[in-house]
Amino acid sequence: MNATVERSLDVSGISLYPTLHPMAMFPSDPTTHLRPNQFARATLTPDGPATLLVNWSDERASAELWGEGSGWLEHRLEAILGLTDDVSGFERDLSSWTSAPGDHFESEAEVRRAELIGRLWHQRSGHRLCASHTLWHDVVWLIPGQRVTSRNAAEQWRSMVRAYSEPAPGPLELMLPPAPQVVAAAPYTDFHRFGIERKRADAIRAAAKLVPRFAESTDLPSAELRTKLELTRGVGVWTSTNVSAMTQGDPDTPVLGDYGLPATATWNLAGERVGTDERMMELLAPFRPHRWRVMRLLMAGGQMPPRRGPRKRNPRIQQL
Repeated sequence: MNATVERSLDVSGISLYPTLHPMAMFPSDPTTHLRPNQFARATLTPDGPATLLVNWSDERASAELWGEGSGWLEHRLEAILGLTDDVSGFERDLSSWTSAPGDHFESEAEVRRAELIGRLWHQRSGHRLCASHTLWHDVVWLIPGQRVTSRNAAEQWRSMVRAYSEPAPGPLELMLPPAPQVVAAAPYTDFHRFGIERKRADAIRAAAKLVPRFAESTDLPSAELRTKLELTRGVGVWTSTNVSAMTQGDPDTPVLGDYGLPATATWNLAGERVGTDERMMELLAPFRPHRWRVMRLLMAGGQMPPRRGPRKRNPRIQQL
C-alpha cells in the first residue's frame, strides 16, 4: 500500500529510540511498536485516523504516513521525533552550573547534584523530549495506569483496544486507539472484563466526552492545559503532568503523583531511599526550567533506589 505522505529527515545527533520510548512503554501495545531502528504508531487525529512509520539509520530518518489524518500528523512530525526540542538553553545553563557553581548553588550538595546531571548529559546528549500532540490517545492510554502496576495497565489497555477499536490505515497491522464516541457509549460495567473498576472506567468515559473538545489545545501553556484536563472527573495530577511531559514535551513539568519517580529523584540527588513529590520538587528546584529533562536523565542513567519490601501488586477489582 502506497503511503499518503513520505518524508526524509535529518536526525543527526539525536537518539531516537530513547526519545520515542515514552510513547511505547508497553511492548504489547496494539497501537504502537518501537524497535532499535523503527517506530510505528497508529492514532486518531482531529482530521481522522493516521498511521506513522519511521525508520532510521545513522543521521537520516524516513517517515511514511497513511490515513486521513496524515497531513495533521505530518505537520507535527518533527515534534513527535523530538527534533523541535531545543536543548541549547539546557546546555548553556549546564555549562554555567559546572564552570561557576558558586553563582548558582548555595551548598556543596547542590554542586554535586549539578555535576551528576552534567555527567549524565555527557553520556546521553542525544536524548530529546518527544511531543506526541495526540491528546485523546495519550489520555485514554494513561488512565488505565492509575492505581495499578505498569504490567497490569498494559494488559488492560491491550484488552480495551482489542475490544473497542479497529485496524489502523496502512500495511502495519496496528490497531487504532478506541474512538472517544465508542468509549463514551460503553457502560462502566463493560470495563470490568478488562480488569478496570468503576472509578477508572468512569474517568475514561468522562474523558471521552470532554477531551476531544480541546484536542487541538496541545500548544497551550502546560499549566493551562493541565487545568482543562483536571476538570474531567477522575483525571488528576498524575495524568495531567504525564500529558505535559509526553503530549506537550514540556521540559520543566515533572510527573507528579507517581509511585516510583520521587524515590528516583531523592536517591540520586540526596541519597534518600524514600521520596515524596514535595521532596522531589525541592531537589529539582535549582534546575528550573529543566526539571523534567533532569528527571528523564536520572531515569535513564541514575541508580535505582534499593527495594525494601515486596513489589507492588495489582489489587483485585473488588478492592479498587
